[in-house]
This record gives sequence, structure tokens and C-alpha cells, in this order.
Amino acid sequence: MDRVKLGVVGLGLMGDRFSRIISESTRAELTAVADVAGDRVTEVSGAWGGRGYARVDEMLEKEPGLDGVVIATSDQFHLDPAVACAQAGKQLFVEKPLALNQGDCETIIQAADAAGVTLLVGQTLRFDPRYAAARQAVRDGRLGELVHTFSRRNNPPTVVEKYGDRVSVAFFLGIHDIDFLIWAIDAKVNRVFASGRRGILSARGLDLDDTIFSILNWDNGVISGLENSWWVPADAPGRLYTHLFEAEGTEGEIHIVPEQTGLTVRREGVCDYPNAVYAPEVQGRLGGTYRDEIEHFIDCIVTGCAPLAPGPEAMRAVAVVQAIHESIETGQPVDVNI
Repeated sequence: MDRVKLGVVGLGLMGDRFSRIISESTRAELTAVADVAGDRVTEVSGAWGGRGYARVDEMLEKEPGLDGVVIATSDQFHLDPAVACAQAGKQLFVEKPLALNQGDCETIIQAADAAGVTLLVGQTLRFDPRYAAARQAVRDGRLGELVHTFSRRNNPPTVVEKYGDRVSVAFFLGIHDIDFLIWAIDAKVNRVFASGRRGILSARGLDLDDTIFSILNWDNGVISGLENSWWVPADAPGRLYTHLFEAEGTEGEIHIVPEQTGLTVRREGVCDYPNAVYAPEVQGRLGGTYRDEIEHFIDCIVTGCAPLAPGPEAMRAVAVVQAIHESIETGQPVDVNI
């Protein structure tokens, strides 16, 4: 079987990572990469292969044989390349979030539907074996009736300082757990109440909440609490992230501590937890959940299977984040109707 020909648009951290994974795949080839930053095109193309382009339209014109395209631009720039690639008949993988508002999500979904192409969204927790097992436990009823969940996903300010104030902590971090809950709980969010704390980042010139706490009410009675913050001390020994998931039911509970991956490296004064789940390097190749996402995208192209993270569910997660922002601004609960 011929290798699937893939392109990558947007060559930042995730675009570079996906380019490498594609170049190392036995079922795909990295045919083209595109970014407005010429130095990134040169660097990524030189490292992992693929012909380089500055514009998506040029890439689509000169690479008619592309089977699919990975969109890994900054979040606010997903719309135009996603629609252009769909209209050109290319299967689509769009890094999370699908877009930053429900209207743009709908436009991308409609473009993919009209062209008859796959739309897979890079919601990583659906490919994390720990979260997949947790979801199965919920769906199998092993917790009895689900009562409530709690999710914590906090990063240090050094992360947001790389990206500036173009995306909130709810979109950058919270959407991971919101999407997971949509996938795991057979229900819909019908109301959101949220509160944000500002001061530290704004003093550094970033128009962002330092921390957001959110309560999600589901139409089956479940309550979910979310904690998302840019404020984990960057110099905390051995741990740059604090992530947690808990679920309580009438007959059982689930507890995940994501940064503890089963690997601990201890040295004087420091206890490190190297990432052995999302992008570990094994025998010179990147593995983990990011590779699983790309391999699933290839499966969708080759076999026509349904995407594990489809556009409409990704849009529901975006709608919840929009409601979180509205609740912070108004100080009131916000109904969600999607």
C-alpha cells in the first residue's frame, strides 16, 4: 500500500512534533509543511523532510496529491487553513481547540461535511490510556451512579509567557478536561458558573486571568468542578505541572494523577516525573498519545473509520469555554444550549 501523503500547517511546538511523528511513520510520508515564518519552514523541513511553503494556498496548488493536512497553527488561526484544505478535498486533523468560538467551529464543520472529508480534532485525553480506561469505567457503570467530578490542570507562567495573551487558560488547559468529560459522561452541560482571579499576569502585561474556577452542571444531575491556573511556581522542584482528575460515584471512585506516569527520577533536592505518556522517545522515535493521534488520523484516511474526536463534540467543548468566559464577565451562571 502506498504511504499516505500528509502536510502540516503551522510549525510551532505541536507542528514540529507532528511533522517528526509523520516522518517516522511506516504508513505515511511528510510531503509538505507550511508556515508564514520562513525560518521555521526551513528548520522543520530540514529536520523531518517535506517541501516547504509560506502559504497554504500555494501548498495546496503545488501538492495536489496530499491526502490529508494537520492544522497546528495558533488557535485563533485555525479557520482559514482548515476551510481551504477541506474545500480542496483534504482530510483534516485540527489541533485543539477546533476554534475559539462556536461560529468558527460551525464553519469548519460545514466545510468538512460539504467536501465529504474527515474532521479529527486533536483532543489528546481521548488517546491517553489512563483517561480512556477512566471513561470506560464510567460507561460500564463500575462507579454506580456518577455524582461529581473534579479536574485540575495548572501550568507555570513560563508557559503562557511564550504565547502571550492570545488564549486563555480555559482554552489552553481547561478544554482538555471539558472535552474528556463530554466524551466520558453520557450527558450535556446545561449550565456553567465560573470565577476568575486577575492581577499577577496583568502586572506583566498579559490580559489574562491567573486562575479560573468553573462549575459545570450536566443535564443528568452530575456536577463537575474545574481548576485551571497559570500559577504553578516555575521553580518548584521537579514538577512544572499539577494535573488531577477525580470522579465519585455511588459505588466507586476514580483518581488520576497525570504527571505521575510511573517514572520517577530522584536526585538531591529534586524529584522529577519525566513525560512517559504523551511524547516519549523510544528507540529514536516519538511514541505516546501524539503518535496515536496521527496513527488514528491515518486510519481514518485509509479505512474511512469515524474519528475518535469529531468536530461537533469539539464544538460543544468550545461552547462550554465560551460560557465560562461569559460567566466570569457577568458574574452570573450561563446556560449552555448545544
